Amino acid sequence: MRLPPTHPITLSLDGSPIVAQRGEPLAAALVGAGHLNIARSPKFHRPRGPACMRGACDGCLARVDDVPNVMTCLVPAEDGMRVVTQNRLGSRDADLLRMTDWFFPDGMNHHELFAGVPGVQTVMQAFARRVAGLGKMPTSALPPREAARREIAALVVGSGPAGMAIAIELAKRGVRPEIVDDALVPGGSLAALPGAAAAPWDELRRAFDAELRAGHARLRTHTTAAAIYATDVLVAHAEGVEIVSPRVLVLACGAHDGVEPFEGNDLPGVMSARAASLLLARGVLPGRRL
Repeated sequence: MRLPPTHPITLSLDGSPIVAQRGEPLAAALVGAGHLNIARSPKFHRPRGPACMRGACDGCLARVDDVPNVMTCLVPAEDGMRVVTQNRLGSRDADLLRMTDWFFPDGMNHHELFAGVPGVQTVMQAFARRVAGLGKMPTSALPPREAARREIAALVVGSGPAGMAIAIELAKRGVRPEIVDDALVPGGSLAALPGAAAAPWDELRRAFDAELRAGHARLRTHTTAAAIYATDVLVAHAEGVEIVSPRVLVLACGAHDGVEPFEGNDLPGVMSARAASLLLARGVLPGRRL
């Protein structure tokens, strides 16, 4: 269930049309259409659904416009997108390879099972590759792109409250920071707060926006700090990758949504409070009262 989109678009999930809000996280569009079961786990093919809504779990992986293993919570919904669930034999809700979990309730080491048994080993290896993989390769390979190199004054990884505050302070000291965040919009967990709870942070947001408008800072959303080396940071974005050498590096990556240890904690619909709040803030009801 969800509020009616103000800028509706149509995309498809496994060939079925879905009405979504333009620019919202693709995973939010799928949940809003009632599809909590989006992915399957490797090997045992257990059902998975969005659990964190911030690119830190595997519950929303899907094939999007022929690109496999896309974190749909980090991709903006656009008109005409084709989303296909992957890692299944059969339908999204009736994966025949789910029987692997029933046949091996105590786990399966596919590297050793039937190892050394003539004939059987070959069959087992082929089966293991089929059930243990995650997605299929794209139909065509992307051409190689050379990574650009840049030197900058400061790089801030994360645009939540801490990242914004640090960027403001750097800008006041005459250092122009570049802020990168893999989210679609800045703010981090502030995006999960309802209006009244977010009000105390309005001044911080206004100050951050003012520095951006004045050109004293640069914000790059949907951009990931993929690796950190001695003096360089590998920055990945839609156009490719860059090797950035900042004189100042600040990591303000926020917190990780932990998973409580209980039976069924990986089922579709089980998500962190922050993930549920992020969906609610976008007008998507993540569940219903039982």
